[in-house]
Amino acid sequence: MKNYFRIGMMSLSLLLLPGCALFADKATESVETKKEKKETAMDLLNESKEEMRQMKGYRWDFRAKQQMEIPGESKDPINRLTGTMEFLDENRHATEMDMKVDAGDLQERMQVKVIWDGNTNYIQNKEDGRWIRQPESVSEVLGGNHSGYMDAEKVLDQVLTHGEGDVTMEKGEGVRKLTLKLDNHKQIEPFVEYAMKNFRNDDKVKAEGVTFSDFKLELSIDESTKRLTQINQDTKLSIPFIDGVTTEVDQSFAMKLMGEVKEIPIPEEAKNAIQVNE
Repeated sequence: MKNYFRIGMMSLSLLLLPGCALFADKATESVETKKEKKETAMDLLNESKEEMRQMKGYRWDFRAKQQMEIPGESKDPINRLTGTMEFLDENRHATEMDMKVDAGDLQERMQVKVIWDGNTNYIQNKEDGRWIRQPESVSEVLGGNHSGYMDAEKVLDQVLTHGEGDVTMEKGEGVRKLTLKLDNHKQIEPFVEYAMKNFRNDDKVKAEGVTFSDFKLELSIDESTKRLTQINQDTKLSIPFIDGVTTEVDQSFAMKLMGEVKEIPIPEEAKNAIQVNE
């Protein structure tokens, strides 16, 4: 069961893929002049990409739930993850998260804060407050919060590659909701590439057999500002282990912006912490 807890952490890492800035702001005059223009989903995605590019950094809250079906287990584990993320650029970002696993007799909880700074990860155990330093290559499980999945422009670009035929748009209260649904593993893989990297690096998983399906990504974009305000993502995946057991996973993720980030400081106690290389 401990092994499945670790795999749960790895697959939860892919939930961090829609690392976009989620926020609302007042409309500008130039945007108002376009109010009457009938926009396509592609138009809206491109406008949103330009708006996201103006931000220095992002802070948002997120929550995730992961239901796992494991043969032979009396109770299927449920992983729940809540936390906050901060992103400046590919060399500086941070996550503070609280992960809980409910698997019948096994109850696990992990509270951790991680700051990525170039090739070094600073990791704090929130229960005792102690920090350690690790090379980025060592922290593969916590490394799911990779900059590629926190970059608004990248995510919007990935959706843009699918065109009008795959992306639907509907009007909500003050927002436009864009939805992308994919069922083919090859089409889904660009959205979950870091999770796949984790699976390939795990000697207990048959990475070539991991498959994703029923992928749904919903983006809410403010009608006035053209900025992204919320993301919801659902997907299923199948994880085969080398011992012959295959775990089926059904997971969901939601994220909402809480403000703009201009800097992510590294505490002195983190800089002076011991380095762990394994």
